[in-house]
Amino acid sequence: MNKCLNAIIYPAINILILKYIFISSLSFLPMSLAMAQDKEIILIGASIGKSWRFDELPKRINLNQVKTEYIGIFDTFDKSAAVEEILARDNKPDVVIIKECSIFFPGDIGNYKKLTKNWIDKLTNNNIKTVIATAPPFSEPDSIIYRTKKYIKKILGKPDRYKQITDYNDWLRVYAKKNNINLLDLEAILRNSVENRYLNPKYDIGDHVHLNTEAYKELDKNIETILIEIINEN
Repeated sequence: MNKCLNAIIYPAINILILKYIFISSLSFLPMSLAMAQDKEIILIGASIGKSWRFDELPKRINLNQVKTEYIGIFDTFDKSAAVEEILARDNKPDVVIIKECSIFFPGDIGNYKKLTKNWIDKLTNNNIKTVIATAPPFSEPDSIIYRTKKYIKKILGKPDRYKQITDYNDWLRVYAKKNNINLLDLEAILRNSVENRYLNPKYDIGDHVHLNTEAYKELDKNIETILIEIINEN
């Protein structure tokens, strides 16, 4: 009788011990490996999103547990159509990143803010984590023509591209913090300094707007940390 009980009890105890050891070991895994599976992240953007090769991001930063998708909107600041398309899907993503391009400035800044708030509200109300990105800076053209145009705009009281971008980004930081919205601060990553908020020349591909390979490496480093923190919050 004792032999029969031993044959049943000891294997059961061993299984429980092994199960405990396995579960305990998960806490020592790297954060990216311990992360929940089957997460989908979508980036809505323009040229930076395309050249960033966002679809290939998981392989580059060792986040193979997630699927990434890029939706390009190249001709307008308004990303409403892309947001609505995402919300209409049966299988909605876990995270949506919205990024604007500096070429859409200057513009109707009041409407830009209204649109941004609307996208965030719609995504949040559908239980989709939203990441809003500051508009990336452009590099300052070293020409008399550019400086003359900027000076004339200032005299005439017309909106200035540099000032609108920095004002929008400042507003976005405050709004994100106040409403607990995740922020991808592209400007802070790519600018010269807090005082000189133009694009750092070392990240400029040569046309004052688009980014080079070195810049995208920096974006990879920053997005990895942000995405891991967001996904582990869920």
